[in-house]
Amino acid sequence: MRLRTLSAIPLLFVAAAASADDCDHTAPHRLSADLKGATSVAVIARAGSLRVTGTSAGAVTASGTACASDREYLRRIRIEARREGSELVIEAIIPERTHIFGWHEARLDMEVNVPRAIALRIKDGSGSTEIRDVERDVTIEDDGSGGVQYDRVGGRVRVPRER
Repeated sequence: MRLRTLSAIPLLFVAAAASADDCDHTAPHRLSADLKGATSVAVIARAGSLRVTGTSAGAVTASGTACASDREYLRRIRIEARREGSELVIEAIIPERTHIFGWHEARLDMEVNVPRAIALRIKDGSGSTEIRDVERDVTIEDDGSGGVQYDRVGGRVRVPRER
């Protein structure tokens, strides 16, 4: 098995945040979305880990565990699906939160299953990203921190550089 890894700037606090043991409050999330003629899938992840796997299913499923240091804030974290033209967008919603004093933590660790034969666009803010078993091109945008691993990708893997 051949595994490819792309490294981004590792940040110590991101690695610490990835541990499930540090989470005060958690909640499961799940959704299923029909492709209905979509020619590509975009996954927009924010803080947290992301695993995208190609399957033989005709729909997209997303599941994850939200984590927050505050129970009220946890209720606002979710996964959404929407159409933008011919693209089905799966997005982790982690609303902005301002803290004057103290530490606040929130993330959504997601697993997304997509049909093998669909093009992917992934936008990930922080945390690890894994992509496996897809046959088409994959574009990875804006991976601010964390690593990217991909295996068994039949198309090209592109990581555009910011100018």
